[in-house]
Amino acid sequence: INAEYMGTLSECLFFFRYFVSVVSVVSVVSLASVCHNFFLGYMGGETSRLAEKTPFDEAEIEKLRSKYNILCSTPGSNHKAKLDKATFVSHFTDKNVGEAAFNLFDSSNSGVVDFREFVTCLSALQRGTEEQKIDWCFQLYDMDRSGAISRDNFNQMVRCFFVAMRTMVYGERRRLTDAGLERQIAEIALREEETHEMIDVLFAKADSSADGVITRQEFKDFCRETPGALSPLTTVLRAVQQACGWDWDTWNPNAGHHNGCTIA
Repeated sequence: INAEYMGTLSECLFFFRYFVSVVSVVSVVSLASVCHNFFLGYMGGETSRLAEKTPFDEAEIEKLRSKYNILCSTPGSNHKAKLDKATFVSHFTDKNVGEAAFNLFDSSNSGVVDFREFVTCLSALQRGTEEQKIDWCFQLYDMDRSGAISRDNFNQMVRCFFVAMRTMVYGERRRLTDAGLERQIAEIALREEETHEMIDVLFAKADSSADGVITRQEFKDFCRETPGALSPLTTVLRAVQQACGWDWDTWNPNAGHHNGCTIA
């Protein structure tokens, strides 16, 4: 093989390698572009679907996405694609409330809260009808997803949300004793034995069939007859809003369609 032939061969190999590298770069860029466009299309489609199924409009849903992303991150860590329980609860001052909230948002019981679950639950808590809120509150109490609220479930929830449910507990106490207690009593903590007694009274009131569990229908009747029974939902909503950095000045839990809370 002469020198001239070797030089030509080297040039051919050089141009071949150059051609392959260019094609590879173009392919990677094209693939990235396709993936990017697909991602944007999917996100846009998800936003539209959620806007059709919830009281939020598309602009609000996109703002909710930024709030969801805040919850997906923890101080000093990278952003997570999925919102798991540990990350979710880390944003709450009261870890018991955080765990209860996570169980409520994780409607699929998968161990993570996806964006659809996040928006769907918020739509019910903030702008849902009374019927929807009662259904979601039932899920909050039904901690083991058995389809009924056991005495243990009820006890844990009342104790977890005691501050929020104090009005309900004291209201029932006043009704039973008819002692004309002063309004200030709502600021006094119940003794442990008194708390246990009042929880038993409330459970008995809700469990109208006296079979040891509260069915969905019994819970609906209980909520309609008992002021404060739905108060844990308000506590959960406020805690999530605070964790996300909501605009508290314009928050209105009784807002109607496309009104109320300004998502900053």
